[in-house]
Amino acid sequence: MLYLFTRSLARRLPLLLTMFILSLFVACSSQASSSNTAGQSANSPQATQASTQPANTTAFTITSPDFHDGGPLPLRVAGCGGGSNVAPTLTWTNTPSGTKSLALLMSDYDAPVAGGIRHWVVYNIPADAHQLQGNQPFTEGANSRGSQAYMGPCPPMTNGPHHYLFLLYAFDVANIGNAGLHYDDVIKAAQSHVRGATSIVGLFQRTQN
Repeated sequence: MLYLFTRSLARRLPLLLTMFILSLFVACSSQASSSNTAGQSANSPQATQASTQPANTTAFTITSPDFHDGGPLPLRVAGCGGGSNVAPTLTWTNTPSGTKSLALLMSDYDAPVAGGIRHWVVYNIPADAHQLQGNQPFTEGANSRGSQAYMGPCPPMTNGPHHYLFLLYAFDVANIGNAGLHYDDVIKAAQSHVRGATSIVGLFQRTQN
């Protein structure tokens, strides 16, 4: 039992670390854009943001008409098992002030490989864009297979549902690089250029070959 718990925790550490970094980015962006967030607690940025923005009307937010946060992804987005390998439509609102480009990263952190599987890397998205629809990206990076394309979910049938994180960054630079960057390359670019970040999670469980 201890072994299974330790193994499960170890597989989810990259997701926990990513979400911790994401919360720090959001907290920093909120401090820069509003004096109401001065004195914000570094240990609970989400709770503080909720108290200063009770209606949550100005938060940088990503959503999808194809699934809700924490809900199942539609079959058509899958890369196997009867899917069409078509990316879900993603929309976002309230892009942070000073944004010059955006990047979208999709990962499966339940995959039994170090760091998870990188399914989609898209960047140099214009600041005035508010949607990614299907497989119509801007500049694409390399997924875990090495191809510059969307790679739909295809988890093992015996693993239960996998969690797919769609992480959207807002950058203060218009171009972070040419096509073919890897996930880690984009994360490195984010370290000094992030204006904000937001995410949504979809679940997918494979039921057929």
